[in-house]
Amino acid sequence: PLHPTMAGMSMAAFTSSSCMGLPLHRAVAVTNNAPAVHVEGQKWEQRSLWSTTWTRISPGGTVTAAATLALPLLLRVRSQRRRRRMNSQRSATAVKEHEKEGQLVELLESGSMVSWSLPKDAGLLAGWLGDWEGQVCGNQETNFWRQRMIMAMKKRLEKVAFGSDDYRSSDVRGSQKSVDMGFQVYALHRADGISAPPLVVAMVSQRPFPLEPLHALHLDQIVTKPDASSRGSGAVLVRGLESMALKAEQILVLEPQSSGLETYFSGLGFRRAQELDPYLWFSGGGDATQQAGIEIRFALSRDTDHERLLAAFKRPPLRLAALEETFVTDREDDAALDVLAVSVASSQTAAGSRTASIRRFRRQSTRAPYRAGPAEDVDLAEAMAVMRGPEMLHQVAWENARSLGCETPSSGSTSGKVQRYSGLGRCSVAQRCYQLPGLSPELGKVELVIESLELPMRMDAVHSVSIKCPRSSLAEVLEVTRNLFNDFRVRAALHRNPPTWNLEVAQTDGLAAATMQSLVLPGDDDDPGKAEADLDIFD
Repeated sequence: PLHPTMAGMSMAAFTSSSCMGLPLHRAVAVTNNAPAVHVEGQKWEQRSLWSTTWTRISPGGTVTAAATLALPLLLRVRSQRRRRRMNSQRSATAVKEHEKEGQLVELLESGSMVSWSLPKDAGLLAGWLGDWEGQVCGNQETNFWRQRMIMAMKKRLEKVAFGSDDYRSSDVRGSQKSVDMGFQVYALHRADGISAPPLVVAMVSQRPFPLEPLHALHLDQIVTKPDASSRGSGAVLVRGLESMALKAEQILVLEPQSSGLETYFSGLGFRRAQELDPYLWFSGGGDATQQAGIEIRFALSRDTDHERLLAAFKRPPLRLAALEETFVTDREDDAALDVLAVSVASSQTAAGSRTASIRRFRRQSTRAPYRAGPAEDVDLAEAMAVMRGPEMLHQVAWENARSLGCETPSSGSTSGKVQRYSGLGRCSVAQRCYQLPGLSPELGKVELVIESLELPMRMDAVHSVSIKCPRSSLAEVLEVTRNLFNDFRVRAALHRNPPTWNLEVAQTDGLAAATMQSLVLPGDDDDPGKAEADLDIFD
């Protein structure tokens, strides 16, 4: 290993010491950054970084001998130390990544549902999908859609991993400011651990649902591992996503791209409602008793449609009810961006019970739709006082009214409080409740409420139909209701934001209902004159 012309040291002595396995340690000198080696307790220092001439340094720091070290030994020592350093760094990185692996969401029946963070794990996920490319399992159509889905998901992950402009935004100086993926990745792993490749990978995103105030968890893509052992794992992951959406008060939706996928997802409980979206399928799973009721609102086009619908029910209504509602806003809020609705509901029964509640409506601009907040039950006497005079708002302690500026004033500060609020409008609603006919018995009983809304400055009433049902029976209720309208020639238009119906009608003096277009009844497209002179089936 040493040059034969090494001075002050015999070749035999050095060879015997190196064969004994004595450690070779290199240190960095402070003066010239030159490396040094220790051989049999003696320090040999290199003159320059790439020079083969070495000098022996005594403990006192003086040069006592010089030697020429072979270049292969230098390269071998440096490569070995570089390899050990890289291995140690790789081991530390592996431990660090193992601690930051995907987050466990839920333990399912056949594995673990794991959420992977982006963009940190995008490369890892893309590598797993790349291993599935070209593998065949199942029939030809299944392999076609699987490979197409794998390519789409892999491309999406690679854009995130390599910082595509579609997913990264920069500030004015050009530095990276944030990463907006717009989607999340969930995977189903075996119960023994999540270090191995998953059985199923799915991408989901947050989207609005076509019926307020629901929010949708959209299943963008899902693909299973092309292996017989992963059969049935896709359904398990879909059930896990459905359960997660239910806990977050969302509804899982998807858009199948083939008839085979439609058959598959219909077997998992997904339904399609033509009334909402002809291409959107949504889940109807979960316990109906634990689900909050969903309100569906249909606006009737004419008074004749209201009369025809009343005549369709031969029996008297199950109950009669009335609703008085007043809308209050801040006097300085000219655009009515923040509105408080005060309602008093009464039931025309022998008991004659009356209840009061308030609800908050907000919007970003005059063209934006209102967002309804949660309802709050309040004292009946306080609600009646506010309905008579909106200035009484500062004397009540309502939680929903506090953010509107309705804090209870102190005893000595009453100036300027009376003129702060003003009434935006009011309405009275008469309600007739019937049982929805044609619904399957296993779905339970659902009430259909025919409402007539009257405004102070309008001669005729605005008619509509309100239905509340569990989320699991939403598709069936929409289909049965539309069939009822078609059978009795009732023209009705679906309102996309049912909680804000009374506010919109009162705020626009009925124009919101007049501008809604109902669906064409069966047969009207063949005979245009039939739409004007409708067939009266009760004559």
